[in-house]
Amino acid sequence: MKEGKRNNYRFWHSPLVLIILFCFLLIFGYKIIDLSKKNIETRNQKYFELDKLNNLKEKENSLLGGIAKLQTDEGVEEMIREKYMVARENEKMVTIVEEGNSSKQGEVENNKSHGFWSWIKRMLGK
Repeated sequence: MKEGKRNNYRFWHSPLVLIILFCFLLIFGYKIIDLSKKNIETRNQKYFELDKLNNLKEKENSLLGGIAKLQTDEGVEEMIREKYMVARENEKMVTIVEEGNSSKQGEVENNKSHGFWSWIKRMLGK
């Protein structure tokens, strides 16, 4: 029996078997590293998708709130007033013009008065 154990020991400790076992160890090690990289990538993708899902849920809640608002008369009136800048009968509307816009508007009017057609109109007396 000692001889069988000795042959078994020699077989597992022979250079050829040790080289083959080392190659298997390298292959499995490489695969484990590759799997861990894929695991990290999958986890990052999961967090990205969860963030997108949360953004979509927030947008859904906002849209549902807008729909609920439009189902009331006050909501419809507010939306029409904002979109079309209208007022009810016997209401007055005030338009506030910013100072920066008025100077640009004056420049446009000055440029129009110096054009070719305005020169012809001035020549004809109109």
